[in-house]
Amino acid sequence: MGNFGPNMTTYLLTGLQIILLVLIYALVHPSEPNRNGRFSATLFHPINWLILWFVLNFVVTQAMLPSSGYPVIGLESMPTNATITFVHKAQLVLIAFLFCVLIGCALGKAAFSQKEAGVRYPLRGLDRHLFPLGVIFALVGLVAWYPLALSYVDGARSSLVKTLSGQLSYAITFFLSVGVIVILIDAFKKKRITLLVLVGVVYSVCMFALGGRGRVLWPLVQVVLFFLISRNKRIRVGFVIIIGAVFFFVLQALDPLFSVVYRQTALSDGIATYTSSLNPLQLFLKSTFGGFFNLTTIVGYDAIPHTPDFLLGGSGAAFMSTYFPQIEGVGYPATLPGELWLSGGLLGVCVGGVIFGFLCVVLGRLYSSMRSEISVLLYVVFVPLFSNIGTGWFDSRNKSIAGVLPILVLWIFEWMRNRRKDTKPTGSGSADDQWALRPASLVGWAGSAVERPGQPRPGGRD
Repeated sequence: MGNFGPNMTTYLLTGLQIILLVLIYALVHPSEPNRNGRFSATLFHPINWLILWFVLNFVVTQAMLPSSGYPVIGLESMPTNATITFVHKAQLVLIAFLFCVLIGCALGKAAFSQKEAGVRYPLRGLDRHLFPLGVIFALVGLVAWYPLALSYVDGARSSLVKTLSGQLSYAITFFLSVGVIVILIDAFKKKRITLLVLVGVVYSVCMFALGGRGRVLWPLVQVVLFFLISRNKRIRVGFVIIIGAVFFFVLQALDPLFSVVYRQTALSDGIATYTSSLNPLQLFLKSTFGGFFNLTTIVGYDAIPHTPDFLLGGSGAAFMSTYFPQIEGVGYPATLPGELWLSGGLLGVCVGGVIFGFLCVVLGRLYSSMRSEISVLLYVVFVPLFSNIGTGWFDSRNKSIAGVLPILVLWIFEWMRNRRKDTKPTGSGSADDQWALRPASLVGWAGSAVERPGQPRPGGRD
């Protein structure tokens, strides 16, 4: 009973965050219902990605803490009462962050007051020349992958990645990821199941050899998202449960498998580790979604001097060397709120939250202006990276650029091909028809993301 008060405070502060998420959703989400009674397109709106990552990285962990005894990573030796104080301080920082995100969203809605019309269907298909370009990307990425795989040691990132040539090779391997995505999409459309399975398995093995769990699974998720959005399919609860269960079991199996393959751990020990990891609680109370623990450590101890330099160079090195000096080869993410705190304290969190909220509205406008499948592909690669506030935004900027660059190259390639096909208006066809020839519009999107009075929707259904 002695902890009843602190536990209720934890739940109350968690509830306030949920209320703020609901307000952000209500403010930013498109008000116009999705066409044809389907909802895939609206389901993957940018603001929903923010809510998803926030819940996974922060809310679920907070909800589990009181019942599990506040097992905060990095604070194991601290008395429970002191840990709870740190937890509540981190919760207040998250509330301030979400409140400022809400303000930024309101400013964005005021700046772009027109309603979002939602993604217009049907979308222009991928250019047929993207498939051979995707194959080239995959081959180039394999060439860069090979030396990294040879130098992989002891389950940590390749030692070669610490060199300039290694970093360049690692960046080029993202061309392999994008090439595989294009090949998988083409194989699925043409019902080439053998090619689909073969490429998926080979790619997963290649990424497994680099020791990255996310890169083993994420491109497969991106392919699923591409088809759900581009075809605007109705998502069934059973489908979500099955896909989520598959990825959960596979994700939990990768770490034990790494130990067996690279550290010569006994197979029986690996199986025992895997069995013990199947408790969903461990998914959030360990490093997979440990963003709240990292933020609690940063805000609670507050031992790192605040400086805006972290916005340029990243704060990951300072965070790990200060709080986890015994860990080498890998690092825990400081999270976006944590990076903003390290860059300017509470003021940094508030200013960063307003900017982030405004950018979410901008992305919502761009999302509504998608007219082609290549735009959807660019979206499913970029937006989940942008909205994942549980990772280190500024620390992972180079990785994010490397991940988006290949898709951007494909987008520019298709845009240039379509531009050659464009002819000057001859008086027939509306301005929207001319727009539909482009992969997507990144120019003039603010006014064109809505229907124009008196003009038909190109290719749409009324």
